[in-house]
Amino acid sequence: MAPDRATAREYAYLPRIRRIGRVARTILNDGSRGRIAALFERCLYVETAPGALCCIGREAIGNGPLNALVDDWYGPRKADCRWDVGNDFSVDEGVLFFDRCPAFQLHGETVWRPRVPQGEWSPATLLNGLAILSPLAASRAPREGLGAAVNHVLPEKTASRNPVISSVMSVAWPSLSALADWLDGMFGTADGNREIPREAARLIGLGPGLTPSGDDFLGGMLIALTALGEEEARKVLAEWLMPAAAVRTGSISIAHIASACEGEGAEAIHTCLDVLLGGDEGRFGAALNGIDALGHSSGWDALAGMVFVLTLWLRSLGSADVVIAAKPPSRTVKIVMPSRTRDKPSRSSGTSWGDVPKSGEKRDAD
Repeated sequence: MAPDRATAREYAYLPRIRRIGRVARTILNDGSRGRIAALFERCLYVETAPGALCCIGREAIGNGPLNALVDDWYGPRKADCRWDVGNDFSVDEGVLFFDRCPAFQLHGETVWRPRVPQGEWSPATLLNGLAILSPLAASRAPREGLGAAVNHVLPEKTASRNPVISSVMSVAWPSLSALADWLDGMFGTADGNREIPREAARLIGLGPGLTPSGDDFLGGMLIALTALGEEEARKVLAEWLMPAAAVRTGSISIAHIASACEGEGAEAIHTCLDVLLGGDEGRFGAALNGIDALGHSSGWDALAGMVFVLTLWLRSLGSADVVIAAKPPSRTVKIVMPSRTRDKPSRSSGTSWGDVPKSGEKRDAD
């Protein structure tokens, strides 16, 4: 959008939104009206209708489908311009106002979209990427949330076990086991009902924070399914998740889930997926720095969801058995699920889910 020349001169001092995600672009248009839904040190969320949210903040929050990044978050503003949850916002002539007080310019911005995986990749490069991730995840994944699941769904020969499992993980494990059965059906490696198992609903809204661990995990699953071209599985999961999320989690998380249903998430998540698929060892450090920066554990929760899908997808190509822990009591119960191949190139590698002990650890809010 472009303001007229008089408006551009009048508000030239305002900080400018430089990059904007696909969803945010549909929300921040001339004539938009709504309210501030949440306010934080680095960003704020505005909402134009139930579920229609975007996040405006400093460039450090990174690109994403919901994000609009400002070049100077603490730039000059009128002294009487107060930002509070519930304040009205509007967009007129390319200027964003809070309670009629001008805050940001909105014109000439670049629209960000996640890029498709770069370069050639194959099951072999993916397996190598998972092997590289294993020791890094063992030392870097947070104790809270579902990030530790990364090292319980990696190929057995490369997984570095992390004995510290959060209480969120203990609650989530039966859901993950049920979802693994479902994915086997969707990937064609097992017979049975292809409907989402009812146990999976326990993940929605599981954990504290604006985007709980279970929601981020499911979002990671959707992004990985999109990248793999598993359209049927993505569609089934998305069509089940959106109405279920509407009654089980918060509005900000629902907005992020809706983007994940379209295969879109934070740029850091897509970058890490690209690195995993290509098995590019030299890029892992920077990619995981981006994952670390996403919320308290949101990046690792989403990464765990991606690794969950990628590992089971490899098994569907004939990559050997996966051992699923049905639940994580003090005495671990295991279910051995023999692999069945489908008509795709086979790669040989053992794959295992490790024992999952109980823990009383709790996750802080994102």
